[in-house]
Amino acid sequence: MSFNKATDSDQTTSGPHSRRRIVLTGVGAIVILAASAVAWAFWPRGTTEVSREEALKDFRDRAGSTTTEPTGEPNPTDTGSTPAAGVYTYRASGEETVKLGPFPEETRPLPETVSAVVVSKPKSCFDFTLNFFEEHTEDTLYCDADGTFTLESHAKHQKIGPASPTANITCDPRVLTAPGSASQDLACKLELEGGPMKVTAEFEGVARTGAAEKLTIGGKQVTVTPVTIDYDITGSVSGSWHEKLWLTAERMPARIERKLDLKGPATFHEDIELELTSLSPAT
Repeated sequence: MSFNKATDSDQTTSGPHSRRRIVLTGVGAIVILAASAVAWAFWPRGTTEVSREEALKDFRDRAGSTTTEPTGEPNPTDTGSTPAAGVYTYRASGEETVKLGPFPEETRPLPETVSAVVVSKPKSCFDFTLNFFEEHTEDTLYCDADGTFTLESHAKHQKIGPASPTANITCDPRVLTAPGSASQDLACKLELEGGPMKVTAEFEGVARTGAAEKLTIGGKQVTVTPVTIDYDITGSVSGSWHEKLWLTAERMPARIERKLDLKGPATFHEDIELELTSLSPAT
């Protein structure tokens, strides 16, 4: 009768050394997975354009109807002018650079065209949403009363790495242009929500109204009023914001030029130009 004896090598394979190798292999796999997760979280995402169909859906959802076509005329009780509601298109050029906390810096060029959604509000007000791309949209509430045009609120929604911060800006005083006055003082506050740290800032600025100009929009000559806005910014982030709007008689921004430079725990740099392609929006 013969018996099988375990060899030394067999004992080694099934002994504590083998278990140690298994544990180390498991730890290594966990480290690799963790490193991959961190890399994914911090890796720049790039940008995705907002399609015309997406912009139209957004407009119809917010306007509350797919059949009503707002005329852009003020309500009988209103005293100001607002643009026709719908989806507009701008030719776009320029880029932005963003950095938030520990996430890597990203430089993001604008697409050739961007959409803007205008939704009518009571009292001669309107929401103006700019869709630079899915990773950066802006909502601005403007109002007009007897020719006094005001910036009621502004919100920048951005995606930076895994974070989706929103910069909310409110102003008081907030008049951008008024009859009989060439300049208006502005004072605004910024609060950043949804980021890895708290960011606040104070804006001190002035809005200057220039002489009427002519722009060609969709093959038509249109009279516009240029308004130049300059902010000095201090706080958690500091820097400057220079913006020029060419407004139609209905207060539609026909052209926008922006140079924004903010530094601190959150960094934003924008150098962009937008030109309206048509005064007739899609609905």
